[in-house]
Amino acid sequence: MKTSTCAGDYLDRMRRSRRGGNPLVRRADRIEAWLFFVLLTTLALMIPVAGFIGAGSWQSWVALAEKQSTERTPVSATLESAPDPAAPGGGEVASSVTAPAPATWQWGDEQRRAVVPVDSWSVTGGDVTVWVDARSGELADPPLTVGAAKVSAVCAGVFLWMLSVALAITMFESARWGLERTRRRRWNREIEAFLGSTSSY
Repeated sequence: MKTSTCAGDYLDRMRRSRRGGNPLVRRADRIEAWLFFVLLTTLALMIPVAGFIGAGSWQSWVALAEKQSTERTPVSATLESAPDPAAPGGGEVASSVTAPAPATWQWGDEQRRAVVPVDSWSVTGGDVTVWVDARSGELADPPLTVGAAKVSAVCAGVFLWMLSVALAITMFESARWGLERTRRRRWNREIEAFLGSTSSY
């Protein structure tokens, strides 16, 4: 946060404003000091709030991971041909690691077929593991792991706190900008009044 004064300056302004009658402390200074205090309080209060929301998100993400793990199952599939890095879904970057290839797997009395992402060095006839729907046997995305669910929950809490920090700082800086304009207008009026009074002599 870019400010022209540090936290110690704001605290000094607040202490001086409590004494009252200090001509060095202007009304705009008092308002800015109290706004800074409100900013710090808001940021501190948002820590447990973000933690509470993150904990709730944690439970939701873990529940989703457990649900997906029961709805999807891994099966062994056989590659019908080697993967083609130039095919759609491969890409210049991804083609060095994974690439799409047609594969088949047995589901009960039926044989299923789909294009799946595999290692680019896989060969025709090789076995690969794919995730399918536990009820229909159709190709499905890999289930969310519990570890990934926990990371997502933590990221959600951190993102919420950072968003609140950005919003609070933006509001503080906007108010400080307005107070600075008020100070400058007052200074200009006082300077004009002073120059006007000296020019009369």
